[in-house]
Amino acid sequence: MCLEEGLPTFLEKPLACRADEALLLQSLSGARLAASEQRVHRTDLLAVRDIIRSGQLGRLLAIDYQDRVAPAPAFRSSWRNRPSLAGGGVLLDLGYHTINTLQWLLDSNFADLVPSAVRFRYDSYAVESRAWIRCTTAGIDLHLNVGLDMTHPREELRISGTRGQLRVHRRRGNNEASTVELTGVQGESAKTVHRLGRAHDTRSLKEFMSGKESVTSLERHVATVVTLEKLYSEGNGMERLR
Repeated sequence: MCLEEGLPTFLEKPLACRADEALLLQSLSGARLAASEQRVHRTDLLAVRDIIRSGQLGRLLAIDYQDRVAPAPAFRSSWRNRPSLAGGGVLLDLGYHTINTLQWLLDSNFADLVPSAVRFRYDSYAVESRAWIRCTTAGIDLHLNVGLDMTHPREELRISGTRGQLRVHRRRGNNEASTVELTGVQGESAKTVHRLGRAHDTRSLKEFMSGKESVTSLERHVATVVTLEKLYSEGNGMERLR
């Protein structure tokens, strides 16, 4: 293993498929391990994080995250639909981004996360194609809908607080743009449009190669795997995949 030889190592996400594997990698990392992530470098989500940190929304009450993508080409016959190779379905593949992004936005490792409902749909696939999740963390109600959607692939994030609401809407496809809309309790609103491009896709690799990748990023990746394992266990999805 590269880490055992003292070599800097960069991994595509997920960092691991199981919590014990992620924790083992962390113990071996010696500040030399990083995993790919895109959303923490997107201008729209950086703006959202700044708004949350500024206190403009007040105390956060609820977050609804709709995260859907079109299936990869030949999904049914590919490795993505083979549990022994993929490790999981859409919750592990796309939901890894969803959970990791929320942890980053909230500056939380979700250690206190309590699932109240986790449901999976398979649509004749060998892995789950849709996951519905309800849970709480730090007094915030989280509603997550992660899935494959050929018709309307999109990303929509709604955050409600005591002082206002924030909505991020992004249609996946060519010429992607993301709209961030902030609405105050008095009805006042502000809207910005972000042209995303593709630069954020390789940003984490470039930062790793320049030595800028932080230890907190690795800690968040480990926490993401731990959280996903908890959700799979609650929904009995991982047992079926194994």
